[in-house]
Amino acid sequence: MQARAFLEQHRQRMVDVAKQASPKLLGSAEVAAFLDDVHRGFDAVEDRPSGREPLPGEEVFWWCVTILEDLSELPASEAAQDPYVKLMLSQLRDMAPRLERLEPLPADHRIYWFDDLEPLPE
Repeated sequence: MQARAFLEQHRQRMVDVAKQASPKLLGSAEVAAFLDDVHRGFDAVEDRPSGREPLPGEEVFWWCVTILEDLSELPASEAAQDPYVKLMLSQLRDMAPRLERLEPLPADHRIYWFDDLEPLPE
């Protein structure tokens, strides 16, 4: 599978999840299943991001994946009141329109690609 097809397959669902970002995402089995689907699909991607220029919206997509991974591992009970969790939820909601419009990440955000074939940065 090519990265562009992968991104198109999962982008709208990510936009929908990001738009509705709320404490309901914390520990969500539905979000965990979505992330599993994303990771399984990514395993079949032939043109990995670390070896090419990013596609439009690709870095925003993976930034959202990273935030969702963090949120899905937190218990819903007390974490919902944590200021950092509230910030992550707010940032996730803010990324939804960027992903929908295939815009780049804001300048103060970064995604780093680690590939088994590349040495880790020093």
